[in-house]
Amino acid sequence: MQEEKLEDLLEIHSTYQPIEEEEKKLFLNLNKKKAKKNKQKNFPKVNQEQEQEEQEQGIEKEIEQEIEQENKKEEKKEQAKSQLTTKYQHLTDQKKYNQNKCRAMVQSRNEFTKPHQCRFLPIKNSLWCKKHTTTTNLQLYNYFVGLKLIK
Repeated sequence: MQEEKLEDLLEIHSTYQPIEEEEKKLFLNLNKKKAKKNKQKNFPKVNQEQEQEEQEQGIEKEIEQEIEQENKKEEKKEQAKSQLTTKYQHLTDQKKYNQNKCRAMVQSRNEFTKPHQCRFLPIKNSLWCKKHTTTTNLQLYNYFVGLKLIK
């Protein structure tokens, strides 16, 4: 009886052993398939990360280009300003020079030309030179200033 039980157990064991091996193979195959799927899932993540990095680099390049363009525009503006200042420098110098001149207006010899400013330097703490400190010249000055205001 025991021998029969042992034989039965051996038969059962022998039938289960290949089944266990097949299960192990199937389990390993499943693990391999899962690993492949995970790799396939991971590859898009890596690709997405690379794409994001490329997009960020592209955005950084665009920002750098915009900054360079703004700098070029500012340089052009500065160059234009410097050209204007050099172009009209003599006028500003002349204004400064005219501020130091006597403020009296002088009648020109030619009747067709406008009266012009006296070319002499004024006395300290005064607007007029020695020649034009007389009252008649002050009246002339006021007259010409009045004409300028009317125009």
